[in-house]
Amino acid sequence: MDFRADEIAPGFAFQEIESYSTDRIILRKVEPKDHLFLVKHKNESLVRRFLNINDHDTWVTEKSKIEKGLSTWSFSFCNFYLFEKENGQPLGHCGFHFWNQRHQKAELGYMIYDPANYGKRFMQEACEFAVNFGFKELKLVRIEAMTSPFNEASKRILRNLGFEEEGLLRKNYIKNKEPEDSIMFGLINSDIK
Repeated sequence: MDFRADEIAPGFAFQEIESYSTDRIILRKVEPKDHLFLVKHKNESLVRRFLNINDHDTWVTEKSKIEKGLSTWSFSFCNFYLFEKENGQPLGHCGFHFWNQRHQKAELGYMIYDPANYGKRFMQEACEFAVNFGFKELKLVRIEAMTSPFNEASKRILRNLGFEEEGLLRKNYIKNKEPEDSIMFGLINSDIK
């Protein structure tokens, strides 16, 4: 399947969504204004595929959040939806889901949708792009990332990018209705060699 530069998914062309590429990945940059554009697009099924939303209830919830506004005066996000260059299939997303513009810092988050793509280093490639983009284009001073103490793959990605482990955040997030710990990692722009 051909993946042309003007498509965000096969048969779904919008010039408005900025795109970048690495060796194996097309990255589509989405900020709050782009999310609003997406939810107002007439082809709901293709937008849902792009955002990896499979059920109607999740779509209704996400659409409502997007329409109410996803940023405030100093907090925003900058996400990249990932597509495999070779076949145009959605891979996942990575980027900054918590971007504090005032303090020039952001939190890196990432996810591969299909476990069949685990271990193929797609996320390492995508996160390397996102980190460089954050420091160069968004002018970040600091990038943070949090992961489960048990997620060895995620910790490996962060360490490979130069992130340093900074501490344990106790009961920092809810997973399956239970509070869980997170390990905080940090990378400062001046740490990059």
